[in-house]
Amino acid sequence: MESFIKLKEWLNMTDDHLHMYDTDIRGIYSDQDIKKDDIILAIPQKYIFDYAEIKFKKLPDLLNRNSHLILHLYMEMNKKDSFYQPFFYTLPKNMNNFVDFYSKKELSQLNYTSLTCENEYSQNEKIEDMKKDSKIMYTYLVEQKKTKIKYSDFYKEYVRMKN
Repeated sequence: MESFIKLKEWLNMTDDHLHMYDTDIRGIYSDQDIKKDDIILAIPQKYIFDYAEIKFKKLPDLLNRNSHLILHLYMEMNKKDSFYQPFFYTLPKNMNNFVDFYSKKELSQLNYTSLTCENEYSQNEKIEDMKKDSKIMYTYLVEQKKTKIKYSDFYKEYVRMKN
């Protein structure tokens, strides 16, 4: 909760009536009614990542454009003086409720949803693509001496930043 307060201060949003859930669920809520056409949240451009500016041409084999952003986030997060540190502090620490880490039994409860339908981009396909991308990224980071963690820990960071 304290990290969300710091994030709001960093974004100059201290007068907004927004709060972050105290649980491991990543989300915010308002303590006041929201009327039609109300602006709930306005984030100045300087705080927003521009995909065109961060796409890594060295990694053209990435399957998902979000992976380029995740790689950028990972590199930013590991800078000592990153402008975006207040945002990084709000990333979830517990990922048990992320569908990416559900057991087969938990996933079976989602049968007939877009996560499991054959004609959609299934959860299994998504996870396979994430694993491929994260391995490409991890290899790149190791070669560039930008990480010293083992792959399994990097994959958890990848998923954490993706969500």
